Amino acid sequence: FNDGNNGGNYRVTTGAGTGVIDPLAVMVAGSRVYDGTALAAASILNVTNLVSGDALTLAGTAGLAGRNVGTEAITGFGGLTLGGASAGNYTLAGASGVVTVSPAALTITAVPATKTYDGTTAAAASPTVAGIQSGDSVTGVTESYATANAGTGITLSVNGGYTVNDGNNGGNYTVTTVAAKAPDGVAIDRE
Repeated sequence: FNDGNNGGNYRVTTGAGTGVIDPLAVMVAGSRVYDGTALAAASILNVTNLVSGDALTLAGTAGLAGRNVGTEAITGFGGLTLGGASAGNYTLAGASGVVTVSPAALTITAVPATKTYDGTTAAAASPTVAGIQSGDSVTGVTESYATANAGTGITLSVNGGYTVNDGNNGGNYTVTTVAAKAPDGVAIDRE
């Protein structure tokens, strides 16, 4: 007290009051590989505003604003639950966060084939596609021989011009093409 009498001019009484400490809305971030869904499992999410010394876990699945490669905002926290010793100090109400989605690997592999010489490099075999996610597709996949001439051990390569149908102009995948050798023996036979 600043009363010039070291507080002696006052009789002080203290009393208890009530207060409220609201739980802290979590902020989360994570990263995963493109999987064709607009979901993020709790296992890839981290709470970024956790108070030092607190222990908090996340379980369940969050919804994302979109499914494509890039930074997707978390828009659905209803599928998540909080756990751990500090769970009561945090809330999902008003939570925010983002997930960074990176491209999935997609491999298109030429298939060994044999044909009779026809003056072209066209191959009737269809390359195999590995790594495509549910709901996506690859169309226009063809392969061709390295030469039109009769011979053995000729390389077959995947042709360009295929289309990755993923709703993102193929941007959700990193595509690798793999060549193949024609089977031992005659690859393009003379007529």
